[in-house]
Amino acid sequence: MPHAGGMASAYRPWAMRAGPDLELWCAVLPGRGSRAAERTASHMPTLADELAHAIRSRTDKPYALFGHSMGALLAYEVARRLDARGPGRPRGLFVSSAPCPDAPRSTLRLKGLPDADLIRCFRQLGGIPAVVAENPEAMAAALPALRADLELMQTYQPPVVRPLECPITALGGLDDPMVAPPALAEWRRWTRASFKLRMLPGDHFYLQANTTTLLALFESELGVHRCDVS
Repeated sequence: MPHAGGMASAYRPWAMRAGPDLELWCAVLPGRGSRAAERTASHMPTLADELAHAIRSRTDKPYALFGHSMGALLAYEVARRLDARGPGRPRGLFVSSAPCPDAPRSTLRLKGLPDADLIRCFRQLGGIPAVVAENPEAMAAALPALRADLELMQTYQPPVVRPLECPITALGGLDDPMVAPPALAEWRRWTRASFKLRMLPGDHFYLQANTTTLLALFESELGVHRCDVS
């Protein structure tokens, strides 16, 4: 699940480096990529319903969910829908660079920024590649999805429900100016299963420089989860 304004193509390096036992599926959200002609999503529950249905109908293999920044909230909402299905629930939820559902959102201050300031801010965080930020046509195409995702987070209402049955691993960058380790640690309240916190070198977009480490972590954690349920 991508970050605000993110594209599935950001995870192409993961697909290229993944081992033979790990298959990567990337969510293409409305309003971008192959779905550019569709209206952007304005309601987190509706988007989560759509993704949960797509996952449920397309796989009977063991799987886990990963989401970065806004994608972590979306991955949580998808996991919540799939978690109640017993044998079909995810083997794990990996949440990256995001506070837990009921925490204040520091990204809300970005919503009202003029285009130039919003682009500069996301570029400083590492969320917009230079080749895109320096291309006016590319940025004009990307901004509507970015602003729609910020609206999606602003209108998000955390659920009052029981914790998940699947394990949660929270991930973050040691130098992230937006999400500190204590905020990531709050995710432990959202699962009845095991919880782990892993901090890696880097800032809010630490994952760009830690692909190999992350893929090894996923494979290791999913191996542990398979042993737990067998």
